[in-house]
Amino acid sequence: MAPGPLAAAVGLMLLDFLLGGLRLHLWVRQLEGGVGYSVSLRTYLVNLFAAAVSPMGAASGPAQLATLARGGVRPAGAVAALLLNFVGILSAMLLVGALAGGYLLSTTDVAASVGGLQRGLVVVALALPLLLVPLILNPRGGPRVAAWVTAAGERLGGRAGGWARRLGSLIDRASADYAASIRMIRGRWWSSLGAGALLSVGMLLNKCAVGLLVGRGLGVEGHYLGVVARQAVQISLLYFSPTPGGSGVAEASVPMFMAGVVPETHWAAFALVWRAVTSYLGVAVGAIAALVAFGPGPTDRSNR
Repeated sequence: MAPGPLAAAVGLMLLDFLLGGLRLHLWVRQLEGGVGYSVSLRTYLVNLFAAAVSPMGAASGPAQLATLARGGVRPAGAVAALLLNFVGILSAMLLVGALAGGYLLSTTDVAASVGGLQRGLVVVALALPLLLVPLILNPRGGPRVAAWVTAAGERLGGRAGGWARRLGSLIDRASADYAASIRMIRGRWWSSLGAGALLSVGMLLNKCAVGLLVGRGLGVEGHYLGVVARQAVQISLLYFSPTPGGSGVAEASVPMFMAGVVPETHWAAFALVWRAVTSYLGVAVGAIAALVAFGPGPTDRSNR
């Protein structure tokens, strides 16, 4: 691996850490004006560690809540900040991932290796952000959608109707939590949501650039948009991986997404370096942040 591209890739990941803290701070500053950016940065870093060491990132939410609380954010405000932050992240992931998937299906040979189901999933993923926009901008619309889905389930009956009713209940609860979080914001919440979504898009593209640099460092030359699009789809799918930090799934997905760009002889090296920069580095830094956040402070030491 050439040292120049590797150093640039590490630099991009350090930038990712700073942007992740800034994205969360957009909400924290509106909920707790006296809390500094360092608390949000520390929370983001702790999240990188907690999400990577727990199945399906189960420890991520509690770890972030605890870090914000220790930084002076009220529990209700911490929940609201994390929920609103997640809305922006999810919207960006769905939008960029679907656009990248559509680009790959229409301009590369990837289309030959996928069937109609995969194409349909890309269309659904692309439509979801567009369908979510009215609900995001109008929190009061959620209960109406929940009632419509629940009523449809009652008309359907059977197993399908049961799934629809459960979905309606989930939408209703999520809408109530989202609306309650919005009511806590003192400023223009929609501007923070837009800025957070744009930051999420930038962070995703930043990680895609890391994959491009890793390939360059291994001597692989590929079309810029093709590599970035493959990485965007791959990273978006890994965000929902059931394994801790996408472990195993990420490495196994390299041949699927990077075939045709990275030679087969370089797959193992690419997976190792790419994961080391985009995941293991964050886990290591996050572990240190967790020790700082939850280790004994001056007050704790004096009471011993």
